[in-house]
Formats: sequence, C-alpha cells, structure tokens
Amino acid sequence: MSVISLDMIEKFAAHNGVSLEDGTQYPGVVGSLKAWEAGQGELQSDLVDAGANKEAFAPLVEAYNAAIAARNQEGGQEAGQEEKQA
Repeated sequence: MSVISLDMIEKFAAHNGVSLEDGTQYPGVVGSLKAWEAGQGELQSDLVDAGANKEAFAPLVEAYNAAIAARNQEGGQEAGQEEKQA
C-alpha cells in the first residue's frame, strides 16, 4: 500500500513548478514520488525537510529509508552467500 497522499502530490508539484490543472503532469509527479517510495533516486531535502512539509512527507521519507535499508540488507546477504560458495 502506498504512503503517497494528495497533499504530497500537490506540494511536490508546487515546489517543482509543475501545474496539475489539466492532469497531464499528474502521472509524472506521482511516478517521481513512487520512485522515492521505492528508495530510488535522491529525495529533495529542501522539499521533504522544510518546515510544514516535514510532517506531510514523513511517511514517504520513512518508506524511502526502509526501501534502501532492505535493498542494502539483501545486498549484504547476497555477498555473504557468494563468499560461502567460494
């Protein structure tokens, strides 16, 4: 289940100067947020850590960090398995 909210979408769009009025940019904005949710790319700290945005983006930052930690753990386990096979 996604943690992305309409508030995050609107704040991301406003921060990046993207208009959501006609709906054509909506999929791109959501796609960017979904990539962050999956731990891909780098968060825009000036967006997600800024004042009132910090609380709004907290679930997304948490999901981003968890995805990276899980990926790092998987990488560590794979490296350990390779060493055992060698």
